[in-house]
Amino acid sequence: MMKMKVTMRASLRSVLDTTVDYDRRTQWDPNLYDFRVLEQTPCKRYRRIYYAFRSPPTVADRDFHLCEHFRKDYPEPGMYTLYVKSLPHDDSLMPEIAKRIRANLFIIGFVFKGRFDSQLQREVTDVFFINCLDIMGSVPKWMQNTAAKSIPKGWFLQFEKESQRYEA
Repeated sequence: MMKMKVTMRASLRSVLDTTVDYDRRTQWDPNLYDFRVLEQTPCKRYRRIYYAFRSPPTVADRDFHLCEHFRKDYPEPGMYTLYVKSLPHDDSLMPEIAKRIRANLFIIGFVFKGRFDSQLQREVTDVFFINCLDIMGSVPKWMQNTAAKSIPKGWFLQFEKESQRYEA
């Protein structure tokens, strides 16, 4: 399990839009591909999604069949929460795809809170992130440890950059 708190130098609106717009995400996140919205409510508070994640060479790509819940004013007024988890395996909803391993995501959680930073003289977004994942299959332990240390920080830097670009 991984937990992180970061402050992104971008407005809450741009961070939220960058988070939930998967068409844009596939443009700035090179590891994500074959993204599909399989089902969603009109207000996008619930979505059933599928995507694949590029793995390092010699390791099979992972894929995910997930449900995503988005809530406004939770856990407190002015905050937004995104909760994502794997759905039980069901070939009738999303069959497994050859050469990909279906990972099990116990939770990805984001809590977003916008504020004005007087020192930076700009809007920023405080983000709490939690992730618990079983990548399934065989992956060398050294590769798992290296990825666990570097990928989240690098991903948040790229996420912040895209959120700032979206503001412009």
